[in-house]
Amino acid sequence: MIAPAFVLVVGMAAGCGSSSNGSGGGSGTAHVLYAGSLVNLMDKQVGPAFSRATGNGYQGYGSDSQSVANAIKSKIQVGDVFISASPTVDATLQGSANGDWLSWYTTFAQSPLVIGYDAKGSYAAKLRTEPWYQVLTRPGIKVGITDPVLDPKGKLTAAALTAAQQTYHLPTGFAKSVRANAAVFP
Repeated sequence: MIAPAFVLVVGMAAGCGSSSNGSGGGSGTAHVLYAGSLVNLMDKQVGPAFSRATGNGYQGYGSDSQSVANAIKSKIQVGDVFISASPTVDATLQGSANGDWLSWYTTFAQSPLVIGYDAKGSYAAKLRTEPWYQVLTRPGIKVGITDPVLDPKGKLTAAALTAAQQTYHLPTGFAKSVRANAAVFP
């Protein structure tokens, strides 16, 4: 499912008619703004494949989705295509109140929110045998999340922790405690 979705994105970029001089003449460079989680995919696979297929250049810029949307609104970044990690972020670019930067968007892929850990780490065995929410509260465990204000994955993580607190009937403050003890990455 992901491969066809990215073919669609390449096709959208090809139809933008971007040019290196901004004239929209249908040749030149496609400027693609995207969620930072797509850096390797975009710059090592999709961008080069686009250039080979079209003969046009590719210029990518990746950062957390909200920062890219803010850069678009502030006219710091200009692109032919914006690929965010969240429809909520996309909506901040729609409508006259938001500058009419975006007239439509589509969701083309999804991925689950997962807990990644070092299989040789000191808490690996516990994560395989005990409920994850219990392991995350153990003294000494190091948890990292992305900034929920800037990154959709961070926002989803915060929501998942809150949902876990309710679903598993965990003590009030579980979600807040895990987030407070986590290293937050931009």
